[in-house]
Amino acid sequence: MREITVFTHRHPADTTPALVRLAEQAAQAGVTLRLDERETRKHGLETGPGIEASAPVKNDVELCMVLGGDGTILRALRCYAGTGVPVFAINFGEIGFLATVEPRDIEDGMRRALAGDFELLRLPAIVLGAPGGRSQAPAPGDAPSGRTEAAGSAPAPGAPSQPAGAESRGRACLVWVGRLVAHKRAELILPVAERLRGSGITIDVVGRGPAARSLAASVAARGLASTVRLRGFLPEAEKQAIVANSLLHLNTSQGEGWGLCVLEAAALGVPTVAYDVDGLRDAVRDGQTGWLVRDGEPIEDVTQRAVGELADPARRAAIAAACRSWASRFSWEASVERMAGLLGAAIRTGTAAGLGEASGMGTASDLGVASGLAEASGLGEACGPP
Repeated sequence: MREITVFTHRHPADTTPALVRLAEQAAQAGVTLRLDERETRKHGLETGPGIEASAPVKNDVELCMVLGGDGTILRALRCYAGTGVPVFAINFGEIGFLATVEPRDIEDGMRRALAGDFELLRLPAIVLGAPGGRSQAPAPGDAPSGRTEAAGSAPAPGAPSQPAGAESRGRACLVWVGRLVAHKRAELILPVAERLRGSGITIDVVGRGPAARSLAASVAARGLASTVRLRGFLPEAEKQAIVANSLLHLNTSQGEGWGLCVLEAAALGVPTVAYDVDGLRDAVRDGQTGWLVRDGEPIEDVTQRAVGELADPARRAAIAAACRSWASRFSWEASVERMAGLLGAAIRTGTAAGLGEASGMGTASDLGVASGLAEASGLGEACGPP
């Protein structure tokens, strides 16, 4: 590691102390942080040990490091799209869906970034062909959460296929799937595990991320090692097999753009217990394909109620059928067409607000989608700790 480009968000008071600390660590490691004129003015820094001030952004650096939220991360991804330069982000924003490290782990995050101690996650993007033949590759969207870290590439949401032997499932376990980061709130499964202790039901946690160590410590401290099984990252086939053989899927996130893991579980006939929050309330049909945890309800109460309902074979079969039917309504092809229609409407009218399916939206071909959901090789990479 020789040179790193640094981008920060618009509030320098939040990030200047962290940037100064990063420069100190960079100088000790023999690494130079490159700050363009905008960043230099923002923080009032000068060229010195570990810092090259007013340095033009260039493509032959080893890393781009972000101290900011998702907007700043997207700006970095857009800047380095197609260059092969990875983006490592420390979250200084509100949510930080795309961040590599949370602020409480900043010292360890800086050390890992400077040492190159991370893995790369390739992100998808939509490539648009603009009128006149020019192509534009917007910055990749939210990586998910939990999905890319925990599961690799995802199956089509509506795919009803199941791993071999799924129908003979013993189903004495629950499953949680996602990236172990703060907003996913995996620690909320611990009260569920305590409620289930001694019942013979276990919880498989499939995923990894910066919160993995604290979760493992909490599991050990509460004596839940025999109830909560931390699986880490699993190949797609193994992850699907665990989900398919589960009685119930748990989602503890504080909010999602859309509950993709919920639909993946539903496609395998597995219902979800999730909080009644943005995105998840849309992905779970309460009482039909899962159960929503309302304000003031303990998730362990809702989970226990769900387990009780699923003990009835007829009820379980009905819910599994409803889950598969719900998931079958979604496909990547339909999603691409729908998004292209929204973008086309926005281009034509200046807004897509109030436009429904019957409003004459364009199709992907009308808008000129060059390659649908393109592979992110050449479109930007994000970093995740191993």
